[in-house]
Amino acid sequence: MRAFLICAECDALCAKRSFMTAMASATAANDGGVSKCGDALLRTMLYEAAHSLLTHSGKWSWLKAWGVRVAQRRGMRRAIVAVARRLAVVLHRIWVDGSEFRWSKDSAAVPMAA
Repeated sequence: MRAFLICAECDALCAKRSFMTAMASATAANDGGVSKCGDALLRTMLYEAAHSLLTHSGKWSWLKAWGVRVAQRRGMRRAIVAVARRLAVVLHRIWVDGSEFRWSKDSAAVPMAA
């Protein structure tokens, strides 16, 4: 199959090529998954933190509640990876603007004193 290219002559032909390429890739075995790019130790620590939050932590937070809902729908392993990703986003946000972690959605974000 040819890859999708923008054709100035005929948009219908290009859309048809795009559809055929999509159909061809849909039949192929595409495992996908999480890429292994980046720091392996950081990925491991985020996974362990998410696992600990979901399984061992007694204190409830909006992050744990979200992770439990994901675990009910998709399974515990995917929930741990999802919580690890969201935890990375939260940690990055804390690092960038200096705010503190909010245990509940109701509490206001308080910037840390410099």
